Amino acid sequence: MRLGKIFEKTQELIAIHEPNTLALETLFFSKNQKTAIAVAEARGVIIAAAATKGIPICEYSPQAVKIAVTGSGNAAKDGVIRMVEKLIILPKKKRLDDEYDAIALAIAHQAVLR
Repeated sequence: MRLGKIFEKTQELIAIHEPNTLALETLFFSKNQKTAIAVAEARGVIIAAAATKGIPICEYSPQAVKIAVTGSGNAAKDGVIRMVEKLIILPKKKRLDDEYDAIALAIAHQAVLR
């Protein structure tokens, strides 16, 4: 059961890292309905796992994240990656685009907190 594993892993990560907030990108609607439904289900399970621990949720649109990181809501993926690498000192290793997206989301959330 994929959703059960996502819930358990999210709870495990919450227990290890003890976050005080969960930042998520708002859901965008894909042309692929099956993908959109799967993402919505996984996202709901993650939100539920955080809610069971009383962790507040903050949501940001992809455009808001791009603005916070690059200054432009129309920034391309490579522009976001370049700015993340300028703003954050990261260990040298190859990263997936999703990892950069998560770091960019954290940067955007931190900018809102300031």
